[in-house]
Parts: sequence; structure tokens; C-alpha cells
Amino acid sequence: MNLSNPFTEEYFELKQMVLSSDMPWFFHDTTVQHDKYNFPFYSHVVQERCKKPDDNPVVKSPHFYELSVKVVNQILEFNNYKCSKIYRINFNATQSNLTTSSPHVDHFFSHKVMLVYFSKNCGGETLIFAEEYPKYFNQYDKITLKHVVSPVEDSIIEFNGLNYHCHSSPSVGNRRVVMVVTYECT
Repeated sequence: MNLSNPFTEEYFELKQMVLSSDMPWFFHDTTVQHDKYNFPFYSHVVQERCKKPDDNPVVKSPHFYELSVKVVNQILEFNNYKCSKIYRINFNATQSNLTTSSPHVDHFFSHKVMLVYFSKNCGGETLIFAEEYPKYFNQYDKITLKHVVSPVEDSIIEFNGLNYHCHSSPSVGNRRVVMVVTYECT
């Protein structure tokens, strides 16, 4: 579940860019259509989410794409994984809102999720549930918590993307900044 960070020059360059005051963040007033788990957040889509495994990647942020892919591959190779396809790359920033995001899956097909925590240790734990999609889809009161991962700056986690997951709110006055990558490994 935890991956080692190779701490490459490219990693620190990407992190500095994402945390910089020049980073273009795009506001979303809603995460999902479910009122109970709804809250605003900021994101920067680097590669649009694939709807099917055979979709061609759609690059939304050419400025970040090449460096992001390089960092993802460096992390995976350092951990003895080979990435056969990236399905999504996104940077998310959430601020304190005293709630939890909606349990979800990023794709409705088999994939891995990698979260790279860029921000300082500020709360905003990642919650991973035991159940996998499609079991209990939209019946989140029936799913059971399996892992709680505290976001530690520069740490990286990986998990089966079909497990429902979400995150709690960062502590008041802080923001949680992560790189979300979904992919297939060989």
C-alpha cells in the first residue's frame, strides 16, 4: 500500500510548481450530486479521466503533463512496477470544511490509484473501504472502513481503485494538496 518516494529532481520540481502561488487551480462547487457528501474543492486536471480502459489519453494541461508522467514513472519504477497505461492525472486541493468527501471509485473498471501527498501534515486522512464497486454502489451507509491513511508530506500510497475511498477534511486553516493518478500496471 505504501510506495517509496525516489525523491528525484523532477519530483521536487513538480511539487514546487504545484504548491506555488502561480499554480492555476480551478474551482468546483460540488464533488458529487449526493447532498450528504457534497463540498467545494479546487483541481487541476493534467490528463482527463478515461471513461473506458481503451480510451486514448486526453491531455488538459500540457504544461504539467510531461513532467507529471515522468514523476509517476519514476515512482513506479523505483517500486519495481511498470505502468502500462495512465488513466488519469489530477491535482486536488481541499480546504477545511469539517466533512468527508463522498465514497467513490475513479473508474468503473479495474485500475490502481496512487496518491502523492504534497502538502504539509495537516489532516485530511484518506479512508479506504473494504467493499469494491459495484457492491453497495450509492449505498455508502453499508460499506465498512478498512484503512485510514494519514497524509504525510511526500508520502505515497497505492491501492486497488475498485475499493471505495474518500478523504476527511484537513484541519482548520490548512489545505490538503495531492496528486491523484490512476493507472494499470503490468
